[in-house]
Formats: sequence, C-alpha cells, structure tokens
Amino acid sequence: MIPVELKALCNDFYDNNAHRFDLTELNGCGEYMLELVPFCQQNGFPKVGFLKKSSGQTNYKLISHDNFLYNEPFSSENPKLQAVDVIANAESKPPYTPSHQPPGKAFGVDEPRYTEADWLEEFEDNGGDMPGNTVPWVGYNEGSFQELKRQLAYDYARRPQGADFDVSVWSARVFHSAYMGPERIPLGLPAAIDKHTPEWCGALGVAIKKVPTGWNIGDPV
Repeated sequence: MIPVELKALCNDFYDNNAHRFDLTELNGCGEYMLELVPFCQQNGFPKVGFLKKSSGQTNYKLISHDNFLYNEPFSSENPKLQAVDVIANAESKPPYTPSHQPPGKAFGVDEPRYTEADWLEEFEDNGGDMPGNTVPWVGYNEGSFQELKRQLAYDYARRPQGADFDVSVWSARVFHSAYMGPERIPLGLPAAIDKHTPEWCGALGVAIKKVPTGWNIGDPV
C-alpha cells in the first residue's frame, strides 16, 4: 500500500517548487516529474519511480507527465502496482471557469493495474519522443516463454493432436498482451497466458487446466 506520509511529502514539494514550472504545458509538467521522483526517492521513498508511457500515449519523453508509479504490490492477492496523479488538471490553460480549473496539487491514487515493467527508477533521456510507429524496447524472458511452450504442449496433448499453425497465433497474442497489453497496459507473461488459454482450449475442445508442475513435454496426460 502507498504510505500516507508520501502525500505530505509530495504536497510539500508542490508548495515549494510548482512556481518554477509551467504546468499549463506538457514539457513543464514533465520537468516537474523529473524533479519530484528523485526528491521522493531521496527522502525515504525509494519505491517511487517514473511511469513508463508508449509513444502513442500522452507522454514526456516516454514517461508520464503527471503520475508516478509506486513499486509495491497492492496486496498478496493482487500483485499489480498503483500510479499516483500528482498534478491536478495538468496542461489546463486559461480562461478558467468553475468547471475548468488551473493546474494544482493532487494525490490521486489509481486502481492497481500496472506491473513492474511499467516502473522506471531513473529517467533515461532518449532525446525526445520515439516515432509513432515504434514501441519501447523491453527485455525478453526466455524462461517464461518455456512455460508458454509447456502449457501449449500440455493442452494439445490432451486433444490429442500435434501442434498446428495456430500455435503461432496463440503465441503472438500472448506476446502482445504480455509486452504491450490491452489498452496499452502490459499484463506480464503469466497473466497473458491466463488471458489467452481459454481461446486455444476452446478451439481444441479441451477443459481449461493449468499445466501440472513438473510435467514435461512427452509425459502422459
């Protein structure tokens, strides 16, 4: 859970520093976040980090311009991370009305929906936004894909039938959900496998069932 003391620290930073940034502009908001996140880390909250963004989302050099990400699972049952909105009405420009307010301080805790892959401890300046037809580089976990391989082999063996060309479709869907994700939020590989297993089990006509621990390709099913 996000400590309540962190809100006071962020509010204090806003009160003492917001005047130095043009929070009516995206760049000003991004520059504010570049100072706030290290400030939090250096004052007792090392789990505060930058929230990664893709080039297709509103971003300041591929980080959120108004949210940080707190690197602690929400609970033992829900391992997702929470983002915190620390600039209310970011980029809001005059004229202002009762329903259209200027930028201000905030501490809006989002629902848990991010993974550690979305968290960045230190800002990495890429010289500007990436082109719209590219995606940020992500690490490749060969061990995790062995689990996908085992699950597919186990489900096909229960048909029983050998692998067909649809295996490439299932693998591509899992990869996309794991590293890019529905609504541009990566699920991580285990959750992506869980998401798409019903699809191939339905096509194969077998019950949805986790591959048993210790089961190897070629073992009886």
